[in-house]
Formats: sequence, structure tokens, C-alpha cells
Amino acid sequence: MPPYAEPDLPAPHTPTRTDHYQPIDPALTEPDLDPDDLDPDSVLDPEPPQRRRRRLSRAAAVIAVAVGALLAGLIALPSTPEAPAAAPPTAALPVDQPKTAVTVDIQGKVKSPGVRELPTGSRVIDAITASGGPLPGTDTSTLNLARRLIDGEQIHVGVTPPAVADPAKPPLTNLNTAQVYQLDALPGVGIVTAQRIVEYRNAHGGFTEISQLRQIEGIGPARYDKLKDLVTVS
Repeated sequence: MPPYAEPDLPAPHTPTRTDHYQPIDPALTEPDLDPDDLDPDSVLDPEPPQRRRRRLSRAAAVIAVAVGALLAGLIALPSTPEAPAAAPPTAALPVDQPKTAVTVDIQGKVKSPGVRELPTGSRVIDAITASGGPLPGTDTSTLNLARRLIDGEQIHVGVTPPAVADPAKPPLTNLNTAQVYQLDALPGVGIVTAQRIVEYRNAHGGFTEISQLRQIEGIGPARYDKLKDLVTVS
């Protein structure tokens, strides 16, 4: 009996990608279109025209709002103030130099009275010393020797300063030399009383006392009280 031989079997089939491939009818996938009929915008931009118009309208509205806001901001900005004009240069004013000396007049009981110039800040004792000092026996206790000197002042050493006339007080009228118009200017004295004063003066050789005014007609006690401090007989 011959040995057993296995029958020839076909080789196993390995499936590939193309096993399930089915050809597609070109008529179903490729429309019969003329390239000249195609819209370039629809080819490049698949977005529908109505949607694109709405999108562009919204973008234009946003841009318009932004531009309006920018213009409103520019209008609301305050204007830049102009710089003030520079003041014209002014000439430098002269500056008074401080005085370095004072001039005083020393009078009275000193060895060498007269005008002296002393440094600023000097005192009364310095002025008296510059005049040679007080004479022997001179009383200087009435002076403040430590007082600072004032430019232009007068210092009286050991003597009473002369009385200073009061500018608000009128000068006295001399009954022995005054004219009628001068006597008429006195309070309470008219032209008639002034002539009587002159007649009395001529008749009696002048006035020796102010109280003699009482002897003149028209001058009573009240009028005399007004006149006695305004007249003199010297």
C-alpha cells in the first residue's frame, strides 16, 4: 500500500486594505460643472454669503463704536494751558548800604563841644569821651550813658535842654508890639476891642502885666481866661 500523501491545499489568504475597496462611480462624486461657472470667492471661502455679510456688518459696527469713543475722548480732553509769558527783565534796584557811622552834636559842659562822627553802635559815653569828657563837677546822672546813639541827635551834658516849641501851639501875641489885625485874630477879640488894646498901650506906655487886659472895656473874666495864655508882655 502506498504511503499516505496530504492533498495540496491553497495557501492561507492574508486580507489587505484593498480587499474591501469598492470602485465609486465618477458620476456620483464629480459634478458635471464648467470651471468658468465656479465663483472664486465660494471656492476660497466656503462661508455662506449671508453669514459673511452679517459678520462684516458686526465688525463695521464695532469699528464705528470704537472710533466714536476715541473722538469723544479727544473732545473731552482739557486743552493744554498755554505757558505764561515770561516777565520782562527788570533793572536791579539800588540797595542802600548800611551806615557805618553816626553823626551827633555834643553840647554843654564838655571840654570840646561840637559835632562828632562815631561808629554805628556807639553809646552816649563814647560821644562824651570823643568831646574830651565832662568838665570837673559836671553831673551826668541825668543821662543814660549806655544808650545807643541815634544819627543826627543832640546830647546836652550837664545842662537843661532848651524847650522845644510845640508846633500845634500858636506863638504868643505880644501886647506891646502887636498890630490891630494881630490882636483881632485872638479868640473873642474883635476889631473894636483890638483898637482899645492899642489905645490903652499908647496911653499907659505899654503893658507891664497881662492882667491889665481886665481894665479894657469889653474884656470880662471869661474872655480874659481865654486870652491870658495866648499873649505876653515881654
